[in-house]
Amino acid sequence: MKWVVLFDVPSIKQYVFGSDALAEIRGASALLDWLNREQMHSQLRDALPAGAKVEVVYAAGGFAQFVITADHTADIEAACQAVERHVAEQTGGAVQPVYGFAPLAPNDYAETLSQAFFQLRMQREMGGTRPTVAQFPLLAECQSLAHLPAEELVSWGGEQLALSEVAARKRRFSRQATRYGAWAKWMKHLAKTGPWPKEPDQWQQLRPDTFEAIGSAARGRNYLGIVYADGNAMGRIVRGLDSEQACRAFSRLVDNSVHDACFEALDTVCAHEIADIREGGRNQGLPVDILLLGGDDLLVALPIDRALDFARHATRRFSELTAEAIQQIPDQAVRHRLQELTGNCGLSISCGVAFARPQYPFYLLLELSEALLRSAKRAGDIAARDANRTVPEPHIDFHLVTGGHSVALDELRRTDYGVTFHAPPTAQSASTAHVAARTLRPYSLGRLDLLRDAVLKLRAQRFPRSKIHALYDAALEPNPARAEQRLRELFARCRIGKQGEGERRALWEATRMLCPNGYTYDYPWFKQGNVRVTPIADLAEAYDLFCEP
Repeated sequence: MKWVVLFDVPSIKQYVFGSDALAEIRGASALLDWLNREQMHSQLRDALPAGAKVEVVYAAGGFAQFVITADHTADIEAACQAVERHVAEQTGGAVQPVYGFAPLAPNDYAETLSQAFFQLRMQREMGGTRPTVAQFPLLAECQSLAHLPAEELVSWGGEQLALSEVAARKRRFSRQATRYGAWAKWMKHLAKTGPWPKEPDQWQQLRPDTFEAIGSAARGRNYLGIVYADGNAMGRIVRGLDSEQACRAFSRLVDNSVHDACFEALDTVCAHEIADIREGGRNQGLPVDILLLGGDDLLVALPIDRALDFARHATRRFSELTAEAIQQIPDQAVRHRLQELTGNCGLSISCGVAFARPQYPFYLLLELSEALLRSAKRAGDIAARDANRTVPEPHIDFHLVTGGHSVALDELRRTDYGVTFHAPPTAQSASTAHVAARTLRPYSLGRLDLLRDAVLKLRAQRFPRSKIHALYDAALEPNPARAEQRLRELFARCRIGKQGEGERRALWEATRMLCPNGYTYDYPWFKQGNVRVTPIADLAEAYDLFCEP
């Protein structure tokens, strides 16, 4: 008898990003990747009776799906509990996966999946909460996870740290991450495309030790960028899969494509450092880190001037790679089903990109990137409905934190940017837009390319920093009439070069380049009826956010 078995890891981001220490983040990510991709399968196989068979449909990103051939329900239950115990033991009790399974219904794989998902959700929702750890005066707190007691001393970076078992396991596994996890996979990818260090220990030496090391590699400003990407409309597509073969093909093409898109985008934004390493020159390492990669999820840390370019390349390549992969599926029925579900095009991901100083609390930066991602996905959904698209176009939202305070994105956009909607202004959304919005964010991928071109046009004229700051402040002036007056005064003070070139023309053309279809351009506004929008705050904020061409 065949069974479909599902595993999920609840609160995966809470475990991986439970502390701000980069070593613990990368160790937790690599540990979960190893448990997910290798250990779940082997533990199931070892726990089942002789003669039972385990087939992997998908295992990545904290989720796994298996088809098991076994005689009795009790055997499946016992094997799932063995996996549950093993994962909890390996993570120091911090992670306990949930599972669901159902007998494979003849010719109705979708219904079987539905039953297994129902069992999984029941276990997730009915599971008990984690008890609070009692703290006594004689117990020392973990120096990384203060809600847990310290259980051992760990030597790290010349220090003796009192750590809990959970934190210590993460740090120990970060040293093994040279062989497991996304960083090792990127190193293997680089080794296939040219001369590259061969030893895993050398790979680890190329990896930054801290977020400060990443931020300091930026041109000009010591800021960090966090790119958080997630798939668009994936849930709807998964619910439409009607066979084991379709689930396997879809899951693998998504996982393979998000890995390849990430690696190719990193190759592009780190081209200078990669070339230096290949040529045996003076090596400063690679100023990026992959914090989470699997399924349709991606989280990468980069210097401020590379994050948006990484997002542009990764989103574009993911769409291209998935479109190619669907066309190459050998099973005709599966290929036609995926073409039907995707509107005969590729899949897409959207991104939230948050910028701050490396010392900014990481959990706040992560929360901001998640809010930006949600904003980008909402914009994509609105645009897809307006355009009658099956799969939303990739969208990217970004924000730069310049102070030390926490940022509530929706409130910030409403009060500072005058926005009461979550999509860029279009003819369809004009009636719901604020009368004087100061941003076009979130951006579609194509419009983000235009923003980059507009920024490069301003850079070519070497706009003084003081003038960029003045434009930003004027654009965010709360009173629209006063904002317009200040922006026109600044425009008048812009330098005019030979043959009409110079700062003034560059500012005019950069602003006009971003005027959406259906809007009338009248510096500093785009106008359609009572709707007025200016992109000048976006131009000023993005001035340092792109690589040099």
